[in-house]
Amino acid sequence: MEGGNLVLSRKEGQTIRIGDAIVITVTEVRSQSCTLAISAARSVRIARGEIDDFDATGQAEPGRQ
Repeated sequence: MEGGNLVLSRKEGQTIRIGDAIVITVTEVRSQSCTLAISAARSVRIARGEIDDFDATGQAEPGRQ
């Protein structure tokens, strides 16, 4: 990833904005995980990292495992 990472701490109910079009809200916090709600235009592709490693056929993309 170019430009490094931004690490933020958020509490339940707090939000993170990405540009003008994406809002991420922390909806629940547990000891080992949290639940997020993402608000974005339908044209914005959103995928979990483990899903993003696969192409539309379900096969791992070259160079990704």
